[in-house]
Amino acid sequence: MTGAEPREDGSRTGPRPLVWLIFLGGMVFSAALSLWFGRNVTFTGDELAMLSLVAELQPGELFEPYVGHLVPVAFLAYKALLETVGTSNYYFFQMMALGSIFLMGAGVLYWGSRRVPDWVALAPSLVLILFTGDLLHYVAGNGFTIIFALACGVWAINAWERDTRWGDVAALVLLAIGMMTYTVGVAFAVGLVVAAVVGDRRRVWVAGAPLLAYALWRVLVASSSAEVEDVGPDWVNIFLLPAWSFQAIGGVLESLVGVGFNFNIKEGLDESIFTGNLAPVLAVVFLGLILWRLREGGIPKTFWTVAAIAVAMFTSQVLVWGSFEARAEPLEPRYLYPGALVVILMGIELLRGVEWDRIKLAILWLATAVAIASAIGALINSVVRFEVGTNMSRAQATAAYILQTTPNPPPVNEQARSTIRRSFDPVATRGFPSFSFDESKLDEVEPRYSKEVDSFLAESLQLGLQPIRPGVATGPCRPAVAGPGPSGRATVPSGDAILKSTRDLELRLGRYGRNASWPLGPLWADRPAQLFIPTDAGTRPWFVQVDASSAGELRDLVICRPPR
Repeated sequence: MTGAEPREDGSRTGPRPLVWLIFLGGMVFSAALSLWFGRNVTFTGDELAMLSLVAELQPGELFEPYVGHLVPVAFLAYKALLETVGTSNYYFFQMMALGSIFLMGAGVLYWGSRRVPDWVALAPSLVLILFTGDLLHYVAGNGFTIIFALACGVWAINAWERDTRWGDVAALVLLAIGMMTYTVGVAFAVGLVVAAVVGDRRRVWVAGAPLLAYALWRVLVASSSAEVEDVGPDWVNIFLLPAWSFQAIGGVLESLVGVGFNFNIKEGLDESIFTGNLAPVLAVVFLGLILWRLREGGIPKTFWTVAAIAVAMFTSQVLVWGSFEARAEPLEPRYLYPGALVVILMGIELLRGVEWDRIKLAILWLATAVAIASAIGALINSVVRFEVGTNMSRAQATAAYILQTTPNPPPVNEQARSTIRRSFDPVATRGFPSFSFDESKLDEVEPRYSKEVDSFLAESLQLGLQPIRPGVATGPCRPAVAGPGPSGRATVPSGDAILKSTRDLELRLGRYGRNASWPLGPLWADRPAQLFIPTDAGTRPWFVQVDASSAGELRDLVICRPPR
């Protein structure tokens, strides 16, 4: 009833076919949920940056750091999709991420079933492949970079435990691939070094060789790069590791159980969908279980392997806190999937040797059902928020394309980039219109996105009114009410313009939004001001509107050209 029969050494033979069949059904169900509810999700800011880099990727750039990470495998994966299926169908990128999730889950099921009954190992494996607490890696293509590295790590452990020469070679290769996909792969190499030290030290080369190669790469990067984000770690943060680990474990457990849903959730990519209220309690319970097993002398040596993986992973996270990922914290959604994996691995080790009867199995599967139901509910009620975040990235990419066509576009560090990275290159990706909205149809998209385009352009170009001396001669003038477009607004020509009014006005500037959103500031009566708008390839003119709180109205405004 409880699973595969144990061997003489206490290990098990792996999941029975029925268990694999149920897991396969879980994969199909998870894929259907992710692709259906994520059907309106588009490229994230991270992916836009990655794709703009790989669009013109040269072989010599494969091992260049990407925001501090070694990612040649991720580069090649995105390059392959870019060159084959293109970017018009985002679900190819989503399926690549889902495939990584299922590969990781299968690795956990196989690994876990050799320690606990296969029906016990199946429960956390199903929760792991339907983990909606980390939407960035569950419904977006972003999942590949992180999760594929985790999957390689899990299967490297499985290969290691075969204790054969070919198994060791496979483990080495998997570790190397994982470490070249994302930094989380390093944690598994650290864990297997610990396994070799407490077990057979002659096998330390399996994890030691790729770990040494990675360390050499980091030294070369640190010695050749002046960019802080390329070097990364802030070693002073190591003293925060205990606090980070405690909060991370608690946050992961709360998100796995799923009952701490945040009903006051806001829009955006980075806000957790969980409250964090249960995190401290669950962390104390988990650490208490470890201490209890230590006291009873029942913790197997292999627990320290996965514990070392967890510590190494939390260390890699806390070391970048306050640097180029300054907003990151232990409960950040992007950290939940890696944390969920290592907590599940440790949990399975702690359950090793437990006698399972019908009551315990019923409790386990009731908790699993609650977790899956909560995951589905969280997905349904928070995926729209995620869609908004990715479409904001799309809006900013649209503005970046337009901005690039001005005569002297401002440098990247002076642009209003918040959801797209500085490394996103509109020139390199100009052949991929799916990265942005159609400029000629921006009036058809949701107002929040057209408003974002306007704000991005106005802030990047620092558009504003510059006072000029009264009495300065001007060129031809026209009343502001004379112009195309809806009533209540007047178009402003590109280039230099002089604005005058007979009454005090509070002006706002707009272009693609139905209403002007960018504050130009006050235009005082009989005190003209200059407004300079660079020309670009955009097809829509800028326009101004007058706030209702103004003393005057739009008809009091006159728009003039400078004297020739």
